[in-house]
Amino acid sequence: MIDIHNHILYGLDDGSRTLEESCELLDSAIKAGVKAICFTPHFIPESQFMASISEKERILAILKEKYAGKIDLYLGNEIYMNNDILELLKDKIEPLAKSKYLLIELPVCNEYPSLENILFQLQTAGYKVIIAHPERYLYFKNNINKIFRLMEQGIYFQGNYMSLFDTYGKSTKKQFIRLLKHRVYSFLASDIHHKDNNYYLKLKQGKEKIKHMTSKEYMEKLMETNPNKVIKNEKIEHEIPVKITFFERIRGKIWKEKY
Repeated sequence: MIDIHNHILYGLDDGSRTLEESCELLDSAIKAGVKAICFTPHFIPESQFMASISEKERILAILKEKYAGKIDLYLGNEIYMNNDILELLKDKIEPLAKSKYLLIELPVCNEYPSLENILFQLQTAGYKVIIAHPERYLYFKNNINKIFRLMEQGIYFQGNYMSLFDTYGKSTKKQFIRLLKHRVYSFLASDIHHKDNNYYLKLKQGKEKIKHMTSKEYMEKLMETNPNKVIKNEKIEHEIPVKITFFERIRGKIWKEKY
C-alpha cells in the first residue's frame, strides 16, 4: 500500500501528538507492508490547523532521517474546501508529494455552495483534485448523481478503507461498499490519526474484504498503482462505473439495488 491520506505528522492537527506516537504508527505501517506515505495534515483556514510549510518540512525531515531506507515519506495537505485555495497554494499549503494532485476535504453535512466553480478554477490552473472520503458526506448519500457529475468533470475520489469496519457508522459503511462496487474510487487510504485507532493493524483484513467485493486488480490499483502515480505526478485514468449505462445516468436511474 501507498498511503496518501493520514494524520501521522505529529503536533500539527488532530492526529499524532508526539514523535513517539508517529514512530509507533510508522512502525506498524512498515510491518503491514506500506511502502510509502504522503503525510496530509489538515489545513483549515481560520483554525488552529494551519501549520506553515516550513514547520511541516521540519518535522518531515526528522522522520525521514529516522526512517531512511525503511519507508518513503512525502508531504502534502488535506485541504478543507475554501474559496482561497489557489492563493494558499502559493506559500501556505501543498499538493501531494509536490505533484499536481490536491487532496480536498468537504463539509460533512452541508454542501459547499460554490463547490463546482472552485473545482473548475483549480483544474483550469492545472491541478487534479481528489475528494477525500465521499462516503462520509450526507449530501452524496442523499443524491448520488452529484458524485457522477463530478467524476464526469474529472474529479477523483479517495475512500477510507476503515469505513468497512463501522469506524464511521453503518450508513457510511453501506455507502463505502456501494461506491467501491461501482468503482467510484480511484484511491483508498487510511486517514489514520492516533495509535489508539491503529488502522494499519487491519490493513490485511481490509484488503481481503475489498478483494472479494471487487477484484484483486482493482484493489491494487486503489492502494498501490494510482497512489504511486500521484507521487510520480502521472496521469490517472478514471474508472468507468460498473452496472450503470450512459442512458441510465442521463435519465437518473442509477443505483437502485439495495445493500
